[in-house]
Amino acid sequence: MITALISLLLRVVIKYIANCLSFHLQTKEKYEKSLKELDNATPQYMENMEQVFEQCQQFEEKRLRFFREVLLEVQKHLDLSNVSR
Repeated sequence: MITALISLLLRVVIKYIANCLSFHLQTKEKYEKSLKELDNATPQYMENMEQVFEQCQQFEEKRLRFFREVLLEVQKHLDLSNVSR
């Protein structure tokens, strides 16, 4: 009776360990596949991000130029030394 119970328990544990090892290998393969895909996508991602950065820099330059122009116009209108009498 005890021998049969131990034998059954041993089979269950061995099956559990085999399932865990199988799951581990499947997960490792998925992980390695994901890393490969990420490595392949990295150059394109970097190129896209460089383009976005350049666009942001251009937009910021345009924004600053606009504010400078507006503030210079405001300064001209507020400058009392050039008021004609």
